[in-house]
Amino acid sequence: IWVTYLGYKKIKGDRPPQSNLIPNKIFCFDWHGNPIRKMEFLHPFRTFDVDWDGKVLYTLVWEEENPEIITYPLNDILK
Repeated sequence: IWVTYLGYKKIKGDRPPQSNLIPNKIFCFDWHGNPIRKMEFLHPFRTFDVDWDGKVLYTLVWEEENPEIITYPLNDILK
């Protein structure tokens, strides 16, 4: 199970910077909810997907008005 988590605590009347609302970490858990690993990336991303057959992680980065897909070989990040 792969998920993102911001860890941001909402404070009434406080508007966080946009950069605090975009994750740059993916947490991996087994089917019993036990943590397996945490992956941290240089570029915050809006969403991600995994191509298990092609062994590639895709992230969607959105800076200014230009969306960009960044790919990571799973063999590199799952070491």
